[in-house]
Amino acid sequence: MLFKNSTVVILFLLTQIAMAQESQPLAKNIVYAQVGTVILTGMVGINYERVVAQNTTVRAAYLRGYRATQLHTPEKYDNAASVSGFYTFGKFEVGGGLAYVLTSNKFAPVFATGFRFQPQDGGVFGRIGFEYSYFSALQICMGYCF
Repeated sequence: MLFKNSTVVILFLLTQIAMAQESQPLAKNIVYAQVGTVILTGMVGINYERVVAQNTTVRAAYLRGYRATQLHTPEKYDNAASVSGFYTFGKFEVGGGLAYVLTSNKFAPVFATGFRFQPQDGGVFGRIGFEYSYFSALQICMGYCF
């Protein structure tokens, strides 16, 4: 009986230690550049993300991109600013927000999904994913978290 109770106590303590290690806070600030394209659209951007809670970030972005309505039509260049929120499940993330297209004075929804590679204590940050917005694109992002 004593062995059984001590085993339960040891398992409980090990679980608490593991949970404490998993819940260590991430580096709170992330600055990164993104490049993306899908045949008729493309973009480059600069982003700032802030970790607001465990597994939750808020992003502000400035984007410069182009859109063509058909393969042989001239490209239209636009600038946009966006605010989005992301929730992460391990390395997988999903998010949404709102973009304001500066050159045409209109709003567009933002939906994004991807995989992020973010060290717990800061350092080089990476992200690959897809974003649907005024500029829809497969993206590669690189930056730094601190």
